Amino acid sequence: MDDIKTYLLSIFATALLITVVDILAPSSAGSGLSKHLKLVLSFVFVCVLISPTVSFAEHLFEFANGNWEFGVEEDVKNHYATELQNALDDASKDYFVGMLTQTLCKEFEIADGDLRTHVEWTGESENLRPKKVTLILSGKAIWKDAGKMEAYVTSLLGCDCVSAIE
Repeated sequence: MDDIKTYLLSIFATALLITVVDILAPSSAGSGLSKHLKLVLSFVFVCVLISPTVSFAEHLFEFANGNWEFGVEEDVKNHYATELQNALDDASKDYFVGMLTQTLCKEFEIADGDLRTHVEWTGESENLRPKKVTLILSGKAIWKDAGKMEAYVTSLLGCDCVSAIE
């Protein structure tokens, strides 16, 4: 909206300036100076009128060359970058927990569904690491040696491990 207002004001100011110059210029019958002056003033006015077209052509040329700036705000970019990082962190955590559960089931011969793992995390997304692992045993897994499983997880991950029976 400000661009339109600026454009209209520049047209008005140019027309006013041209009128003042035309009034103050000497005009005599058959004077070649007034004809040339009117030609120059008309050229100036046409340049002011087509100035947005030049700007549009420059933007079109940049767009054709691959400079596609759509004016996305920086905070919007940061928001989506944060959302993406959070989604990646959650997916990494889920994958880690799934692989830990699968490894424990294979190592201690536990049937699928008889062992669930819960991991508490510490650190930021770049330095994310497990702080505490809880093994939740159910079904036939309650008869397995929970102490050996806790020791295995502690040596594997270097964090505290506790077990619970469901």
